[in-house]
Amino acid sequence: MNAIHEAADGSLWIGTQNGLDHFFPATKQFTHFSQRQGLGGSLVSCILEDDSHQLWMSTNAGISHLDPGSGQFRTFGTADGLPGQDMSGWGTCLQARSGEMFFAGFAGAAAFFPKEVGTDPYVPPVVFTDLLLQRPSASPQEIPVINRTEVTLDPWQNDFSIGFTALSLSHPIANRYRYRMPGRQDGWTEVSSDKRRATFLGLSPGLYTIQVQGATGQGAWSEPGALLRINVLPPWWGTWTFRAGVLALIGLMLLLVYRARIARIHREYQARFEERADERARIARELHDTLLQGFQGLMFRLQAVRDLLPARPERAIPVLETALERGENAIDEARHAVNGLRSSTALEADLEHIFSSLAADIANEEHTPDAPSVAIAVSGGVRPVRSPALHDLRQIAQEVLRNAFRHARAKRIDVRVAYRKDALVLSFRDDGVGIEESIIAAGQRPGHWGLPGMRERTAKVGGTLTLTSQPGRGTDVTVSLPAAAAYERSALR
Repeated sequence: MNAIHEAADGSLWIGTQNGLDHFFPATKQFTHFSQRQGLGGSLVSCILEDDSHQLWMSTNAGISHLDPGSGQFRTFGTADGLPGQDMSGWGTCLQARSGEMFFAGFAGAAAFFPKEVGTDPYVPPVVFTDLLLQRPSASPQEIPVINRTEVTLDPWQNDFSIGFTALSLSHPIANRYRYRMPGRQDGWTEVSSDKRRATFLGLSPGLYTIQVQGATGQGAWSEPGALLRINVLPPWWGTWTFRAGVLALIGLMLLLVYRARIARIHREYQARFEERADERARIARELHDTLLQGFQGLMFRLQAVRDLLPARPERAIPVLETALERGENAIDEARHAVNGLRSSTALEADLEHIFSSLAADIANEEHTPDAPSVAIAVSGGVRPVRSPALHDLRQIAQEVLRNAFRHARAKRIDVRVAYRKDALVLSFRDDGVGIEESIIAAGQRPGHWGLPGMRERTAKVGGTLTLTSQPGRGTDVTVSLPAAAAYERSALR
C-alpha cells in the first residue's frame, strides 16, 4: 500500500503496487482498477482530489485522472509536459489553497491547475504517406499512395509496410495512432507518433482494407479514419480465367473420352455386324459353291436316269447310284460349309491335282459329248499353299470351270498356275462365247451369285481378281495373291 485518500463521500481510495482500490465502508466492499480499466501504470504513488471531486494520481507511467462518476481514466505523459514517464517514487504530492497540484517522482516534479487541464476537441484527419514493398534480395520498393483509395499488387508483392500520419501540427509528438485490417486483424493496434507504420506479411490473394485512425494526446479518435483497399492479385494458376480454362479442358477431355467410348462401342457393334454379315455371305457362298452346285449336278444325273428309263434300266441303275452318291456328297459339303469346316481332301492336295479333279467332276456332272478339254500348266517351283487360301482358291476355280463348261460353250480351257517368289498367280482362260458387257458392268448375272462370291473370296484371302471378256472371244479370269497371303511361312524363306 503506497497511498490512502479519504474522498468527500467518506470512501477510501488506496494506491498500491498493483493498481487502485476503492473501499466503501457502508458495504465493506472493494472495487479494483488497473491498467485494463485505463489506469496509466500499475504502481499508484500518491492521490489528490480537486474541487470537482475528480481524482489525480501519480503512477509509474505518468499522471492519471479519474472521473469517479463515469469510471473513465485519462493519462498524461511527456507529450503533455511531464518531465518523464515515471512519476512514482516518494509518494509526494500536494494541493495548494489556490487549487494548484504538485507531484514529484523519479522523473521529476510537475505542477498544474486541474481546471486548466482540458481535452483538445480537434480530431485530426489521417492520411497514408507511402507503401514499401519488402523484397528479400533488394531494397524495398516504394509505391506512392497519397490520395489513393486502392492499390493493386502482384502475387509476389504480398509483403509490405505502409506509412501514415495525422494532420495535426500543434503538438505532433503527442498524437496517437491505431490501425487494423478487418477480416485479418479485427482488433486495433495502437502506436505512438514515432511508430507510424504498419507491416503486413504473407497476404493471400484477395481484397483487403487497411483502416487507420488518429487522435491528439487526449482527443477522440477520428472516425472512420483513413481507408485504403489492397488488392493482391492471384498467380496465373489461381485466376478464374485459368480455372475456367482447366474446367473447360477437363470438360473437353471428358467429352473426348465419352466420344472415344461411343466410337469404340460403335466400332465393336460395327465389327459384330460385319462379322455377322460376313458369316451370312460366307454361308451364301458355301451354299452356292457346294449345296446348290451339288444339287444342280444331281439334277442332271437324275434327268439322265429319267431319259434311260424304262427303255434301258440296266444303264439307268449305275447312273442312279452315282446320283445318290453325289447327293450324299452334296449334303456333306453343305454341312461342312454351315459349320465353317474345310474339306480334308482339298487341304491335302496341291493346286494342279485340285483343278484336275474339279474339271473331271464337272465333266461327269455335265455329261455332254462336246465337253471342253482342260489343259493345266504349272510354272515355278511348287510351294505349299496356306489352308485358308487353298480352300477359297478351290471354290473360285470350281465356279470358273463350271461357268466355262455350262455357259461358255467353250472348246478349250487353259489353266495356268504360276508359283512366283512374290505372288501366286492363277489364270483361267476359255475360248467360249464370252460374257455380256452389261453383266460385267453390273458385276453379276441377275439372280446368280457366282461372280460376287468369287470377288469376295479373293478379297477375303488378300488377293485381287481380274475378269476380262468379249462376246465371241472367250473369258480370262486372273487371281493374284501376295506371297505372304498365299504360301505357308516355311515357303517364304
